[in-house]
Amino acid sequence: MINSLINKFSHQKSYKKVRSFTYYIPAPPQRKNGYQEKEFDQIFDHLMGLEFDILDFKTQAYAGEKSSGMWIVCLIGAKTEKAANLNLDIEYIDVSKEMSGHIQLDPSIEHEI
Repeated sequence: MINSLINKFSHQKSYKKVRSFTYYIPAPPQRKNGYQEKEFDQIFDHLMGLEFDILDFKTQAYAGEKSSGMWIVCLIGAKTEKAANLNLDIEYIDVSKEMSGHIQLDPSIEHEI
């Protein structure tokens, strides 16, 4: 009973499930201007629409002989049972069909469309 009272008056949200979500972004070609990672933005927007909160994230650069990029590891909280049970094997092609043009691009950044 005391725990339920603490939770009721606490500002900390409780989640049905806490999960990890990882994403790899290959390094873009060299540019003179900034770069917006539209694919990652759309996938994250999709996750937020599936009733998740971002609890924390970490990045890890990777540089190999033939390729380089960055891993993004996110800790996400499912706000509903439905979100807790979702398969997070997300294909970008499926997300981009749903969200075409949804994310507004910054005109001061070079974009690859």
